[in-house]
Amino acid sequence: MNHLLSPNKVLAGAKYITAEAATISSADCLVNILIAPSQLVYMVAEITSKKVIMLQPYQFSRITSAGEWHKSIDSVFGTDPWLNRIVAKRKIGVFSSSFTIVPVAFDSENLRGTLLKANCDLAEDDIIFSDANAGKEFRLLYALSPDIVQQSTIYAGSTIEHSLTSLIHYLLKTCDEAENEALFVYVQSASMQVILIRNKSLHFCNSFSYQTPEDFMYHLLFVCKQLKLDTELISLTLMGEVMPESTLYNLLVKYIRKIQFTKPNNGFLFSDDYPLPPNFFFNLFCL
Repeated sequence: MNHLLSPNKVLAGAKYITAEAATISSADCLVNILIAPSQLVYMVAEITSKKVIMLQPYQFSRITSAGEWHKSIDSVFGTDPWLNRIVAKRKIGVFSSSFTIVPVAFDSENLRGTLLKANCDLAEDDIIFSDANAGKEFRLLYALSPDIVQQSTIYAGSTIEHSLTSLIHYLLKTCDEAENEALFVYVQSASMQVILIRNKSLHFCNSFSYQTPEDFMYHLLFVCKQLKLDTELISLTLMGEVMPESTLYNLLVKYIRKIQFTKPNNGFLFSDDYPLPPNFFFNLFCL
């Protein structure tokens, strides 16, 4: 059962934990942390076997400003013991809507701010990052607030990247070579990320905000129209927090013929009692 961590802002979801979590040494663990506007989720795995021994989601509720979001993140880090342990490896993926993807040839430290400002709003004190993708053809430019950067890198050995960087890397690495093009949609509670892989290369990536399933479908069908994708033929893979019995999925199947949920990320091992569908928090396992 969910419980309030701080009034009206942070809800701690049901924790998945195995018996090994009580006895394993922190030095034998890796921790992946996913921070998004609507949630913070982390997992703990044994570093050699990659067996997942714990997963803890936190949902953010009624966040109306960046300041409230930062305070909610601080609240989670300040109260969860595992997030304060010194572990062998800690990777943090942050979803920032202030991002753009540019060819490598256009990426230079002097131009990053200009390129980002041309595509999204930036705060004056935002810190700009540039991540390489798997194919090394593009760079993902994004901005994070100093508060997020400081919290994410407070421990030595922590690494930080945009959550889309690791997801795109995974999709490019695992995409079926027999398919000329494949469409992927990552579902969050109020946003969706649409990615098109064509001929084993990134062809399109963008994020859209939505409030209703109808909004969701509008954005997806608009992308299909702009990219000239036949909804009768294109293969769509769903990731993130979406279920087959949801209203969103039932609307999707009316417009897209070939839909599947992502398969488990084979980089980690899960016990038979792991309760979540493989598509849930998929970004977390790609870090």
